[in-house]
Amino acid sequence: MRTAARRTLLTWPQWVSYLAVLHVVGWISILSSTRDWVGSWKMAYDWVAGSLLVVGPVAAGITAFSYARLKDSSAVTLVRSSSRAAAWAFPALRIWLAYGASTALLALEMTLLALARGVPVAPVQLINVPFLAALSLGQVLAGASLGLVLHEVWAGVLAVGAAFLASVLAGIGLLPPIFVPGSTTGTLVGQTYRPAAMALLAVSAAGLCVVLGAAVSRSFGSRRRWLASAVAVAGLGAFAVGYTPHLDLDGRLQDATVRYECRGHDPALCVASDTPLTADEGAAALRRLARPLVAVGVPLPDRWVQLLPGSREDRRDGVFTFTNNANATGRLRVDDVVHSLAMPAGCVFGASEPEGSIDARGLLATWIALRNHVDVAVDRRTKAWVDSPDSLAWVRTTYAELRACALTRLSLPA
Repeated sequence: MRTAARRTLLTWPQWVSYLAVLHVVGWISILSSTRDWVGSWKMAYDWVAGSLLVVGPVAAGITAFSYARLKDSSAVTLVRSSSRAAAWAFPALRIWLAYGASTALLALEMTLLALARGVPVAPVQLINVPFLAALSLGQVLAGASLGLVLHEVWAGVLAVGAAFLASVLAGIGLLPPIFVPGSTTGTLVGQTYRPAAMALLAVSAAGLCVVLGAAVSRSFGSRRRWLASAVAVAGLGAFAVGYTPHLDLDGRLQDATVRYECRGHDPALCVASDTPLTADEGAAALRRLARPLVAVGVPLPDRWVQLLPGSREDRRDGVFTFTNNANATGRLRVDDVVHSLAMPAGCVFGASEPEGSIDARGLLATWIALRNHVDVAVDRRTKAWVDSPDSLAWVRTTYAELRACALTRLSLPA
């Protein structure tokens, strides 16, 4: 039976070709969306997990086509008459192994790219491997289930569509978030996966495998259908665990301890060691763009520290922010440096900040930019004020108030 199934479905050349196809699809899914992951291994690895959104439907389609061929061949008779209870699973397992090998190879390539650029890896993120393994097996078994009830061509097409539809329904909350395995838009600096969340996702995905496996087993004429039905009910219970709150892309993350790398001096720039690509350039830009402040006698903090999720800012340090994942892409934005220079202390900036403080910081950033001959769209009155000696006293006073976090005393010049 095993030899017949091999000949009917998967020779080794076919297995290798499936691996290659799935691997190429994985790269296409990653490269077609963003390159922000190039400087963050955590983000890159999460996008490898997210590639299952695209690779999974393709694997399901291949499996559906293969099982549709199997049910119309002589091999199905051998499977049904076999004394091996799991004989029906052999072709699906071969495709699943090709799927897993292509994903593991993609993760390895991402890791080598990160190491080549001096970006550290974080093995703690591998805690999601059981979840990804169970989800990928569920996608393959879903293809097998459809292949056993549909014609070859329709089986493949509908399996691809069903797998994509599952991720869409999961995105709007109608299905558990197990069908959205990754592709976060953030760099994941200062964050890791929650072990409890990953465990629940793995249990839910395993439950899906049990349900689909029982369905395929019954289709092949299992001699213990009552047992398959009981197992399927238990699998549904495990699958329902996926509806536990806070298992979406954000909810499955938690804050983590961050190590910083400091570069430069007078002032220095400290960035998370997970994303070091912009550290040297950022430190040089910070020192260069701070010269107008130094020239008018404004005392600067000794260093600026990158703002991260859950971090506690020190009032002695300036706050450095990156936008558009610039810390991961390695493409430093002058605007980020200018606006960071207008945050010289770890105060409560943001939504709860007084309006006067927001306006004052905006004008201060404009002053820094124009004094550095950075092109900024402002009216003539503002430009004339920035160029005049009248602005200097306001800049000194405003900077002193910012360093003291006296945000309620900030205001625009009269």
